[in-house]
Amino acid sequence: MSGDANTFATARLGWALLLWAALAAPAAGGPDKPREPFNVDVSFGWGGCCRPMEWTPVEINITPNLKKPFQGTLTFSAPQDALTTMRIWRDVALTPGFPQRVPLVTKFAFSADECRLTLRDDRTRLYRSYRYPIWSGGYGRTASVQVRTGDVLIGAAGRCGFGLLRLPRRSRCPPREPGSGRPGQVYVRTKLPRLLPVDWTGYASLDLLVLYDVDLSELSAHQASAIAQWVRGGGRLLLVLGKNVLPGDSPVTGLLPFRPGSPRRFRVSTSRLRQWGCEPGRKKLDSALTCWGLPADPGEGWRTVRCPGSLGPPASAPAGRAHRAAAGRVDLPVFAHGPAGFGSVGVVAFDPAVVGGRQAENLARFWIDRVDPLLHGRRIEYDPDPADDDAYSGGSFELGRAGIAVNAVLEHLHMIPELRPLSIWVVVGLLLALAVLVGPVDYLLLKRLDKLPLTWVTSTAWLVLFSVGAYYGVRALRSGAAQVRAVSVIDGIDGVEGAWRTVYAGIFAPISDEYRLTDVSKTGWFASVTASEGSQLYAWSQRGPTREVVCRQRDGGNRPTSLPINIWSMQCLLAESPADEMPFSAVVRRRGGRVSVTVKNRAGAGIANGCVRLQGDRVMRFGRVGAGKTRTFDGRAGSERPWHARVDDLRRRQEAYHEPPLLSEGGFTGDEAYFARGCERRTHAVLARLARGDAVVCVRYDAAPAPFALQRAGGTYDHVQMARLLVSVREGNAP
Repeated sequence: MSGDANTFATARLGWALLLWAALAAPAAGGPDKPREPFNVDVSFGWGGCCRPMEWTPVEINITPNLKKPFQGTLTFSAPQDALTTMRIWRDVALTPGFPQRVPLVTKFAFSADECRLTLRDDRTRLYRSYRYPIWSGGYGRTASVQVRTGDVLIGAAGRCGFGLLRLPRRSRCPPREPGSGRPGQVYVRTKLPRLLPVDWTGYASLDLLVLYDVDLSELSAHQASAIAQWVRGGGRLLLVLGKNVLPGDSPVTGLLPFRPGSPRRFRVSTSRLRQWGCEPGRKKLDSALTCWGLPADPGEGWRTVRCPGSLGPPASAPAGRAHRAAAGRVDLPVFAHGPAGFGSVGVVAFDPAVVGGRQAENLARFWIDRVDPLLHGRRIEYDPDPADDDAYSGGSFELGRAGIAVNAVLEHLHMIPELRPLSIWVVVGLLLALAVLVGPVDYLLLKRLDKLPLTWVTSTAWLVLFSVGAYYGVRALRSGAAQVRAVSVIDGIDGVEGAWRTVYAGIFAPISDEYRLTDVSKTGWFASVTASEGSQLYAWSQRGPTREVVCRQRDGGNRPTSLPINIWSMQCLLAESPADEMPFSAVVRRRGGRVSVTVKNRAGAGIANGCVRLQGDRVMRFGRVGAGKTRTFDGRAGSERPWHARVDDLRRRQEAYHEPPLLSEGGFTGDEAYFARGCERRTHAVLARLARGDAVVCVRYDAAPAPFALQRAGGTYDHVQMARLLVSVREGNAP
């Protein structure tokens, strides 16, 4: 009996131990965490460098950890200015275990702190939501670097040597106006060639793109087309030739008016090496280069830089025969630069990384000399110890001339009766009416009815009635037909296919609602645009966004799908896109001191007026040209104020009085739009061509058709369409 009892006790103890182990195991190891369905990585700008309120590339890499394919919608939203959040959505299809790259282009506000990314399934159910910081950490301590107006941002791809990457340590940007402002900084940021943006807006924040011995045949068709499109629209490109041959069928190669010749061995002279900052006395120095052939006269408007040295045999010759080749002193073209549309292209015929070995970091002067001719309106100076102002920026961002011009254009768009402020006498009258109602009227009425104790109830009722009446009364004053007001600029070059269009539009709606646009260009890049008080933005004074614009980004465009418009304000948009052709053509001739221009109007709207601008701020103005008509005007070109004088006057007023410009003091001339964001870079190219002796014909159309329409809203349209055409000046009379 005792044996059975012992056996039973032992069995019970064993079961207890097993039960304890089963219960303790989960507690010791912890519960299994659910596996995250997506691994998402997001990067901003060019190596973290972003220009506030400019188009900026965003790289989103998603690796799904799902068992089934995922098909749905990706949404990326971030504040793009002080008032608006831009929400971009794209369709995505993800395969389990396979990473997918989703490139986007957006804008970040100066005061934006974070962005949001969401994934929804095909039933629009929220699957996952993520948040990422943009600018964070206090003064100067940011997740991304804010590139300011006076700074230069250089994007590079390929085998960049230390000389280019260390350029920021040996250079700075002088103030645009001598004696004012602080020196700007130079930023050089790299990307892998396969990660280059596929839309031209992905390069819009760059001052220069350097393709350093990149195999252009490995770029996708969208990448190559985007680079070429960006350059023709005002971008700047520097090609550094190395081992890779430029393919003839690439759109990037099509920017050059020539094809590089066969490479030759070339030894740089000692004097030139010293100019570049190298020390020829060092053992590691090697002045032998493999230099591609550049023509002595590349094309119209192109210039070459020669380098003294000795020429060896072709690079394809056997090394054993190199010492038997006749070497002579020559001045070989090693650098060429010139225009490509409204942009600039430069070609370095050799790889500078092989010069100097470890002294590549001393090539700052070499890179400054190559970069400087390509930056219209900007300069880079050699500085062995540039100041680093990243630690403390003062929490401010200067708008610059482009921002001031945008303010002027938006003020013109807002000049409608419905948005004018109420007269102070109307406000005074309403307050007096309220005082009379709550005071004498209420008292006399209640006294006559012998209900004076009800004054607390009646006074409240009067306040409610007055508030409702005031709201709907002001709403009635602001109501009216929907209005679409637009200012557009079309830029083209005589003899060059294609053109560029920039549209500044303001939409006023009689009822607060969500609106949609029709007749929108498929290649248009839309974004919200708002005016700013003063000439600088301050982080402490920026308010959070109060409205949202929803856009769909695909097929080379960013088109709005939903525009929330409030009756108390106007929704303003900035749209940029390539145009098929110019609406007019022109021929400019010069005969001594007289100038004649023949204008052929191809558009369905008449030209109200125009002018011909020549070198030295000389202008000849002309009159109307009917739709489909051709007219010739003859006269003398008189001297006028500089083209940008009007915008500079507005800028000085903002800096002096800290208030937006008043266009009523001179009215809207149209020149403000030429220097606004979206047109400024093309204007720099126009000014450079004027300095070389060319001319630009500017026209303004009368009652041009609107660039887009409001769906089911009707209303009125007011479109100021301007166009500029760069032409070469011909000498003598017409044949």
